[in-house]
Amino acid sequence: MAAVGGLAGLLPAQNQLEYALEDAVTPQEKENLVYQHLRKVDTWERDLKVPEFGADLLWLNTEGPLSLYKDLCGKVVVLDFFTYCCINCIHLLPDLHELEQKYSTKDGLLVVGVHSAKFPNEKVLDNIKSAVLRYNITHPVVNDADATLWHELEVSCWPTLVIVGPRGNVLFTLIGEGHKEKLFLFTSIALKYYREKGQINSSTIRTQLYRNALPPSPLLFPGKVTVDSTMDRIAIADTGHHRILVVTKNGQVLHTIGGPNSGRKDGPFSEALFSSPQGVAIKNNIIYVADTENHLIRKIDLQMEMVSTVAGTGIQGMDKEGGAKGEEQPISSPWDVAFGTSVSATHEDDILWIAMAGTHQIWALMLECGRLPKGSDLKKGTCLRYAGSGNEENRNNAYPHKAGFAQPSGLSVAAEEPWNYLFVADSESSTVRTISLKDGAVKHLVGGERDPMNLFAFGDIDGAGINAKLQHPLGVAWDKRRSLLYIADSYNHKNASHHSGEETGGRRGDSSRSRLIYCKKIHRISLDESQSTQIKFVDPKMKNCATLAGTGEASNVIGSSFTTSSFNEPGGLCVEEKECLLYIADTNNHQIKVLDLETKIVSLLPLLSTETLDTVDASHVQKTDMAKLPKLPKSAPNLQLPSLIVSPGQTLHFMLKLSLPPVTKLTEEAPSSWFLSAEGSEWLLHEQNIFGKIEDISKQPVIPLQIPMSCLSAEVVLSIKVCLYYCSKDSSACMMKGISFNQPLDITNANQGSTAPVELIYAFN
Repeated sequence: MAAVGGLAGLLPAQNQLEYALEDAVTPQEKENLVYQHLRKVDTWERDLKVPEFGADLLWLNTEGPLSLYKDLCGKVVVLDFFTYCCINCIHLLPDLHELEQKYSTKDGLLVVGVHSAKFPNEKVLDNIKSAVLRYNITHPVVNDADATLWHELEVSCWPTLVIVGPRGNVLFTLIGEGHKEKLFLFTSIALKYYREKGQINSSTIRTQLYRNALPPSPLLFPGKVTVDSTMDRIAIADTGHHRILVVTKNGQVLHTIGGPNSGRKDGPFSEALFSSPQGVAIKNNIIYVADTENHLIRKIDLQMEMVSTVAGTGIQGMDKEGGAKGEEQPISSPWDVAFGTSVSATHEDDILWIAMAGTHQIWALMLECGRLPKGSDLKKGTCLRYAGSGNEENRNNAYPHKAGFAQPSGLSVAAEEPWNYLFVADSESSTVRTISLKDGAVKHLVGGERDPMNLFAFGDIDGAGINAKLQHPLGVAWDKRRSLLYIADSYNHKNASHHSGEETGGRRGDSSRSRLIYCKKIHRISLDESQSTQIKFVDPKMKNCATLAGTGEASNVIGSSFTTSSFNEPGGLCVEEKECLLYIADTNNHQIKVLDLETKIVSLLPLLSTETLDTVDASHVQKTDMAKLPKLPKSAPNLQLPSLIVSPGQTLHFMLKLSLPPVTKLTEEAPSSWFLSAEGSEWLLHEQNIFGKIEDISKQPVIPLQIPMSCLSAEVVLSIKVCLYYCSKDSSACMMKGISFNQPLDITNANQGSTAPVELIYAFN
């Protein structure tokens, strides 16, 4: 906005106001000072004006483009310059939401988000739309993709608030977060001042919220995923639904904790509430959760089915040291958690490492008494900073407190020799860093550049160490079996691998073979010289990073090879070592993807719809034991068939003729099946096949049943049950439905023929 004076023209007057406010004591004094500032600015011969919104700008949450000097004339407008990756911008959203709750458009207030991207990935309108939905932004948002408004107003950092008067005149600016009191003060006095002058327009603005068009989905923007290999189950942070799901490897939901709305409440699973949870760590029936927007660490006890708070006060903290007992220690936007072990530990996994994105640090919560590397003894429950000064930078240092991080968002531990690392996905510096578990030294692994103040060294380049470039990575996962580190290179929509000793060529733009650099890629990093199981020491200058999976384009391709599969801003990942699987939280696709590291095939983890979440038999955990039959949903129809007259030795052929709803298909990865039962007459099924799979809806099986020659009863009831897993063709929603056919049999000695076909017909809605 330099063409009309820019924000610089307002600085002298606003600085004078800021100094005066520091000396003011009472609310009335502060209001009078702001009122005087407005009178002064309002009488300037030439307004500092915001230029008209360009006609080519694209808008969200509105029915069409807005004009500052037509649609917004007569409004006090708060322009929120933000970029959706920025944690400080995210921190500002609750303040803006509260302001909108207090003053509506009829009162003369309108908040407009001006999205001026940091990363190329953030310029794409669909990606901004996902962020608007993810963060529940309900005010108009304009895509300032080329930073036109940003430059014209001489904005210099995210977030920046520009408060504009009813004729497009600039009144105040607020730079950074933490100015809630001034935001409310400036806005309320501006509304009062211009209402007294008769310049406030109470007309409404045409809105069209994208969240109202969201189709139902089992998952909504899942952020993180972790696997409990010992018990064959997976914990998913279903971030958009504000809940945690615990599922089997077949996708059967065992527990639903929290949701669907945000909140903060401890207690039984049916009552507990979360707010946009991210990181999850599971062990021994305990799950720790980074409850991000509640600024809490929560503990889920799966045996007791209870949720409790172990760190945080529920209010965003500014403390960058810590040291208090967990539930008394304020924390700020925890984004990921990982188990670790203290020095000279008597208990394994007695530390919970926390990626504290809000203060750009790594913290530790002591789950037992212990000692951090080169630290003093700490009591159980202590929560404190371990690494990071709190300054937002890409600074490595042998002393962990002097190192600097930039919104750390993913953690993974390699506790075995010779590694002993805590890996950190440092999203805003677009790097992956290591913290030594022996001495706390913070070192660079891949991405970024040497200047610690440059947080714009991002890209999509395969290469070694600093020559490799990532774009806002959000997740890391250590593969102990292969000595590989996998990276969710979120804005590159890829997976990457890092290894030393191989030439990768540093290609730019070869998306099918480059690392996970942006939020839409997943890369892997191998720290050994070859990709064998033998671990070797590596020269840090030879840490090559290469793409594992993802095309580099935001898309959703499943059931294909790694190189042709695609993701959309994956946020988290974890390794299941026994079965060589890599689970990916494909955030903007609302899915959990499964990468088979042996076959190089990508598949979908199917999940049940919300209507069947409470119907799963937890004992049936991916078993092939035919004695353990699956349980049908409670809503499964129970059809009574007419009696059949049969004779001993006769064979019945039950012919399934089931049809699915339009535009759906069987889920290949899930165990659709049929099974027979005869409660109270189990002799009928002796030595017969009572269980089978259904792999193709167009080729449904014929189920044979031979009536025994020796029958213990002349009247029995046979149940033929079918359990189907199916998804929409785009895999955006998956269902489990069941049907039970109850077939009475009258057994006589009359000769009824050797075989008899019986059609079982049903159409699922």
